[in-house]
Amino acid sequence: MSFRQIQNLQSSSEVSSREKKRIEQLLTVSELLNEKYSHQLDEDLIETILVAHSVQLNIGSKYLDDNRNESDYPNSYNPYYVNRRFLSTIKLTYTNNSAEVQRFRRDELSIVFQGNTFSPHDHQYFEQRLEYSRQLDNVFSFNMPEELVVGPAQSITRYIGVQPLPNGVDAFSVQYVSADIYESTEFKVDRIDETFKYVYKGFRVNDRNGIPKNMAQNDRYYILIHDGQVKPISDNEFYIHEDRISEESSICGFLHNSLTPTYSVLGDSSALIHSKSMLHCIPVDLSEAPQQIVDFSFN
Repeated sequence: MSFRQIQNLQSSSEVSSREKKRIEQLLTVSELLNEKYSHQLDEDLIETILVAHSVQLNIGSKYLDDNRNESDYPNSYNPYYVNRRFLSTIKLTYTNNSAEVQRFRRDELSIVFQGNTFSPHDHQYFEQRLEYSRQLDNVFSFNMPEELVVGPAQSITRYIGVQPLPNGVDAFSVQYVSADIYESTEFKVDRIDETFKYVYKGFRVNDRNGIPKNMAQNDRYYILIHDGQVKPISDNEFYIHEDRISEESSICGFLHNSLTPTYSVLGDSSALIHSKSMLHCIPVDLSEAPQQIVDFSFN
């Protein structure tokens, strides 16, 4: 979803008031980026940063298309990344070609391989195991619900997750069995093994300078700009390909005030800041020690 499409969502009747508030925060970030960093960042890079930050704010997740790069978002957004491992995830599209409403139940689905049958995980499974709220948001947006209602001439896509397929499995099937329907689709597993060496990088943020007292409970987000690429960061840590560790890099920090918007004065009386949303971007040297202290001054 482009930044322009996100802007257009603000006037959509389908967008909730909560999401419109997040869009307003993103628009403020857009203004600040252009005011402070247009001489350093080109127009395309600024838009890429805004789109990545819109994902962090969970803006328009149900309107997203499928042309995203899987490396664009951290694991803390993936609902099928559970206990530090990826579930086997299958995309299902339900198409109703009849003139009647059709209902499909999750418990009528099963995954079969090597003589074993497994049921897709329900929402409760994820609620008990996932750590990040954005993962849970995506569970309710994308995971197959207990019952899916599909209207006439309608097509709906949902996903199911089961335990990771063992390495020896080269085929499996997805079966749908109800009182009057039996469908079974066979899949073959092609495995591609590639070895890359990535280097762990973490940072501890010293960002108390310049933050008004009423912003203590803000949502804080960070984005890495590395070799012209943009990557959202979760848990103040990320991995960089060993061969690219010397490339020019920056980290941008974003703060959003969930309280009533105000304007605050820091130091010089003429230094007004947006206390509703603040940002600061600084260069970082990734060739330094794995754990760094990054000083942010949001003013």
